[in-house]
Amino acid sequence: MKKFECTGFWWIPEREDYSVAGTLHVSNDGELRLSLIGLIGSEETFSGKNRQIVLGSVDNSPSGTAVTLTGCFLTSTSAFSATGSREDYRASRAYFGAHLKVDGDFRFQSFLLKLGGLSAWAHTLSGLHREAAPLPTSKYRGQTVPLATYRVPNPLSGRLTDATITLNMGVSSKSEAEKFTFREQANFFVELDETHSVDQIEAKYVYPLRNLLTFAADAPQNVDSFVAWRTENQSDTSGNPEIRVVFPRVHPDAEGKKAEIVRKNEMLFTLADVDLVPFIEKWLRLSDIYSGAFTIFFGIQYGPPSYIDMTYTLLVQVLALYYANTKQGLEQREEEERRLKSAISVISAQDAEWIVDHIGVRPYPTFKTLLRRLIEQYGVTLDPILSKRRDAFVNQAISTLQYIERRNPEGKIAASHGSELYWLIQKIKFLIKTCILAESGFSPNKINDILLNNTLFQHLRELETEREKKQSPP
Repeated sequence: MKKFECTGFWWIPEREDYSVAGTLHVSNDGELRLSLIGLIGSEETFSGKNRQIVLGSVDNSPSGTAVTLTGCFLTSTSAFSATGSREDYRASRAYFGAHLKVDGDFRFQSFLLKLGGLSAWAHTLSGLHREAAPLPTSKYRGQTVPLATYRVPNPLSGRLTDATITLNMGVSSKSEAEKFTFREQANFFVELDETHSVDQIEAKYVYPLRNLLTFAADAPQNVDSFVAWRTENQSDTSGNPEIRVVFPRVHPDAEGKKAEIVRKNEMLFTLADVDLVPFIEKWLRLSDIYSGAFTIFFGIQYGPPSYIDMTYTLLVQVLALYYANTKQGLEQREEEERRLKSAISVISAQDAEWIVDHIGVRPYPTFKTLLRRLIEQYGVTLDPILSKRRDAFVNQAISTLQYIERRNPEGKIAASHGSELYWLIQKIKFLIKTCILAESGFSPNKINDILLNNTLFQHLRELETEREKKQSPP
C-alpha cells in the first residue's frame, strides 16, 4: 500500500456540531496518525483522552469523502498563543467510505480481498494475452495492429462452511502521455452467511488467506486491499457504500524496503495444483486446528527475529505445537498422562509433587520423540537434504536445541553454529512445509515433485552431496 494523506474536518459522534481541521497520515504499513489543529471534544487530562470513534470529512480519500477512525489514543498535545492548541492521535483502524457510529454499523456481509502473490498464484485464470502480431512498424502504416487481447475469465466460486468464496480477476487501466497501462489483479470475494465484525473477518479469513499466499510463494506476502460491504445489495451505493478498511500491520516492512515480485515458477504450488474451494476450506480448518503453530511459523516470516538461534527455538516450538495437535500427538499425550498417573500412584506424595512440578500433569512429547516420529513419517521426502542420515539429523537438531537453551560449554561442540545452524534451520523449515503440504491434501509423490523443483531445496541437496563426497574415503 502506498502512503497517502487526507485533509479535512474531524469531530466526535457526541459533538457533531463542532469540528476541527486536521490531516490523517497513512503510512505504507497502514499506520494511522491524525494531526488536529484544535481540540476535539472537551479538555481532558493527557493520559485519559482517548476516543473510541472519530469521524471525518476529507479529500484524497481512497473511497468517498467520509472516514471513520476507531481506537484513537492521544499521543501528544501542545498549545501556542498564536495558533491555539494542537493534538496528535494514533488510530487502530480506519474505515474509508462511511460514517460508522454504533456497533451494528461495524458488521459486514461481504468483503473483497487483494493479496500480494495472488495474481501469480492464480495465473491460470488470467485473461490477458499478448498477440502474436508483430510490433507496429512503419510498413504497417494505416493498419490496425492488435498488441494484446483480454478474454474475461470465468471466476471460480463455491461454498465454504459459512460463506461463499469467489476467485476473480479484475482489470484496471491508467493512461499517461504516450503510455497506456493495463493491470490484471486477482482477488477473493467472500459473501458471509451472517454479518461479521472486522476482527472476526481478519481472524477467520484475512490472516489465514494471507498465510496461504505466504506459504505458496515461499516468501512473506501483504494485504494489498481490504474492502467490505454491510449488506448484500452492493448496487445501493448510497445505503451500502464500499468501505475500505485500513489498519497497521503487525509486522511492518523495513523502512524503504519494497515487496519482492513473486513469479509463478518460484512458488511451491499454484492454483493449477489444487481444487480451489475444497483446498481453501481445508486450509481454513488447518489454520484453526494448528493456530498456535501457524501463528509462530508465519509470524517469524513477517517479522524475523534479530538472532538466528531465536529463529531456531521458535521453529522447534512450531513443530512441538503442530505435533501436539495431530492425531498421533493427542494419542501420545493421553498415553503419557496415563503412564504418569500410574507411576506417581506408587510413590510418595512428595516425590509425586516433584515429578509433576518438572513435567506437568499432561506431559508433552519431548522434541526428540516428536522429531523422530515426523522424520519416520516424512523421511523419504527429506532424504535428499539429509543424505539419508536421519539419525544424525535428529541428534544434531537435539544437541543444538540443548546448547541454545542451556549454554553448557560441554554441549557446544555437538551443536550447530553459523552457516551450519542456518542450513539446519532450512531443513527444519522443509520438514514443517512437508507436514503442512501433507495436511493440505497433497500426495507424497506431489510433495516430492514440489520440493525437488524448489531452488533452495535443490541447493541444499547439492550441499549435502558435496559434503558426502568430501567425507567418503578415496
